[in-house]
Amino acid sequence: MQLITAAIIREGENGTLPTEIRKVVWDNAIDFEKKFQSWWYLVNLTYDPTESKATGFVLTIQNASVYTIHPIIALGLNHKGMVLYPMEHRVWAKKDGDKWQTVDVDACIT
Repeated sequence: MQLITAAIIREGENGTLPTEIRKVVWDNAIDFEKKFQSWWYLVNLTYDPTESKATGFVLTIQNASVYTIHPIIALGLNHKGMVLYPMEHRVWAKKDGDKWQTVDVDACIT
């Protein structure tokens, strides 16, 4: 048991979400949180040796908007005779109705 506890603490202190904690969160998560499990982030893990107690804070996504985006190739995206060229950090686009809109994905990058 001590080896498992030590491994959990070691992983948590290195910023990795331990499998045992991921399982506890999974059992209490809603379907949307489970769908976006790859976005879970271990904010903090502390261990109190006097009480043999570990406390972990995990950030999950509970609500988000999901869009399908497409890469804009280096030559640009041709749409109805117009060419959209990627701007700095805007090499993705989404179609909203009949219009193409560039997408800034900087907010999506951790």
